[in-house]
Amino acid sequence: MHARCRNPHVKGFENYGGRGIRVCQRWRKFANFLADMGRRPGKHLSLDRMNNDGNYTPKNCRWATRKQQIANRRKCIREQKKHDWRASSLHAEIRCSDDLTAAP
Repeated sequence: MHARCRNPHVKGFENYGGRGIRVCQRWRKFANFLADMGRRPGKHLSLDRMNNDGNYTPKNCRWATRKQQIANRRKCIREQKKHDWRASSLHAEIRCSDDLTAAP
C-alpha cells in the first residue's frame, strides 16, 4: 500500500501514486492502521478502497472479498456507468467475469 502510493519504481505505481492516490498521514504508523481497521478478519479478505479514486483512509477502506474488489475495479465501474447500471454487483460480476481468474 505505502510503496505503490509513494515509490515510482514499484510495479503498479502508475495506478496508485501516479494517479494521486495517497495513504493518510495517520497510517504511516502501523499501530494507527491497526487501531482503525483491526486485524484482517480472514485470509479471504484484503484491504479495499470503496471509492477507488479516493485515498487510503479509515472512512474509505474496508476488508473485502476478491469478488467485491473485482466489482469495485475502475474497469467495472466504467462499464456500469456506460450502461447506466446502478452499481449492481450482479451486473459488475457479469461484465467483469473475465477478471475472476486474474491475478490480484
